[in-house]
Formats: sequence, C-alpha cells, structure tokens
Amino acid sequence: MSLTLAEAEDRGPLTTNSRRVNLPAMFFALARSKVFLCGAVDESLRAEHGISLEVFDAMTLISEWSGECDEPRLGPALALPPDRARLLIDSLLANGYASRPEPPAGAEPTFVRLTLPGTLLLSRASRTVDHELNRIIGSVLSRLDIAELSDALTMIRQRSARFLTS
Repeated sequence: MSLTLAEAEDRGPLTTNSRRVNLPAMFFALARSKVFLCGAVDESLRAEHGISLEVFDAMTLISEWSGECDEPRLGPALALPPDRARLLIDSLLANGYASRPEPPAGAEPTFVRLTLPGTLLLSRASRTVDHELNRIIGSVLSRLDIAELSDALTMIRQRSARFLTS
C-alpha cells in the first residue's frame, strides 16, 4: 500500500514491534554508517591499490557502461559537479586506466573506456572492496539481514525519487 506524504504524516509516528521508531536517529545512524564504510573502503583501496573510493566508483561505472561513458553522464551518476567529473576522468586518462576511443571526424572526444591496466586494477580492487565489506557488514549481519536491508534501501530510493522530482 502506497501512502502520500500527507497520509503518512496523519498516521503519526512509525512503530515496529510495539516500539516507536526514531526516524532522525535512524537517519543519522545510516549517515554515520555510510561515512564509516566509505572511509574504511577508501583506506583499504588507497593502501592496497593506490586509488580512492571515488576512482574505484568511476571505474566501476565506466566498466558497467562498456565504453558508453561520457563526462556529462558520469558526473550526475557519481553526484559530482561537471568540473570534478572532468578532473576524475583526466586522472584516469593520465594514469593509463582509461582511454578515449577515436571520435568521428570533427567530433569532440567525450567517451572513455577502461584500458587493460584499468580493467585489471578494477578486478583486483573489487576483491578488496568485497573483502572489506564482508569483514565489516558480513561479520555483523546475516545474508538474510543483508538482503532485507538492501531491499529496504532500494525501496527508499525508488519511493523517495518522486519527492526529489516534484
């Protein structure tokens, strides 16, 4: 059952198992957990591979988009301003992790793809990220808990999208 924001507010505070849910406390716990997780993963990536979590995230998207990645698309996907996305792509190009395919005559090169060294680095770094997240999250939550949390976060993103566009 989907409720409008007004209907949800009319129903009063959320409860679960006969106890009140403190949404602000939950929000800040999620935000702090995100900061902690990002910091731990970033630290491992820097120590083991010399890249930041931001670089890893960009490389992952470029790989998923199979060479159809361009600056105007990458920035919003990573929640980065255009200048920051351009600097990130320039860094990937300068380090040899990405390249630009030859554009059609007269066109500006905007697309990037991972190079073989970039693909190999992404593969190794992915194992590091998996290990770090399993060490932190997998040691606390069961597979069922993780699946339920993932489903809940997906639902929040999907249902809250309408508030961001209105």
